[in-house]
Amino acid sequence: MARIAEDAGADALHVSDHVVLREPKRSRYPFTPDGSFPWAVDTDVLDALVCCATIAAVTTRVSVGPSVLVLPQRHPLEVAKAAASIDRISGERLFLGVGAGWLAEEFDALGQDFATRIPRMREGVEVMRHAWSGDTGAFHGEFYDVPAGTYCRPLPERPSGIPVLVGGMTPAALRRAARFGDGWIALTIVGPGAPVDLHEPELERLRSHRPSSGFHTVMRVICGEAESSRLPEIVADLARVGYDEVSIDVPWSEPEKAEAIIAACREALRGPHTPQAPRTSPRGSGLTV
Repeated sequence: MARIAEDAGADALHVSDHVVLREPKRSRYPFTPDGSFPWAVDTDVLDALVCCATIAAVTTRVSVGPSVLVLPQRHPLEVAKAAASIDRISGERLFLGVGAGWLAEEFDALGQDFATRIPRMREGVEVMRHAWSGDTGAFHGEFYDVPAGTYCRPLPERPSGIPVLVGGMTPAALRRAARFGDGWIALTIVGPGAPVDLHEPELERLRSHRPSSGFHTVMRVICGEAESSRLPEIVADLARVGYDEVSIDVPWSEPEKAEAIIAACREALRGPHTPQAPRTSPRGSGLTV
């Protein structure tokens, strides 16, 4: 499927992340009106970074990355090393989408504190960038302590490091993306026959805090099979309002159908809605799956 998506014109491939899934008891999924989680908890979820490495190994052009990795469930040095390794092997094609997570029951199963997940995510990004810079001086934070003389190799070959895109839709998430992210990953869910929320106010708010050059905005679109025929129009509308990249979910178990959807959306981006001068992005992406 990765090769099919690349050949059909996708610019990047995104993978989801959950270490474990549990029935939400006290948690609400933040992207549906009623807070319900739209997938079964026994769904197979491949390890995000292993999946990224595998995709990178069988493709040659597309960017690849998690959308998003729940960073506070892991030690940031482990993530920094894995990410730099994938980036080196792939020829600098990795981006790293990170988020704070929403499923408290998942944190419980992993022995991680749900209440401190947001500051730990923020500090975790600092630790990763400290490691990627090659600085072997000590890092002393509120949650992580890295002693002097700690080498985390390999280092990314890109002078700017690996792009870190921050996920989330709340005002606080937007502030985090603007403050310490290289970009923002948003999400919209398309209901049957319902209008699509393009989240233009959020996009404008980000633009007021960050210059467009070098800051990458991604909108992930989730819809059921019955709504998949609307995807080309939705993709074109999102490009028109100024997102650098639109990510669509496709039926991975049906390669021919997925290929047709990708091709149609790719063609929609070439149509009259597409901005004449897209913003600069880490890899100039447009359509991802």
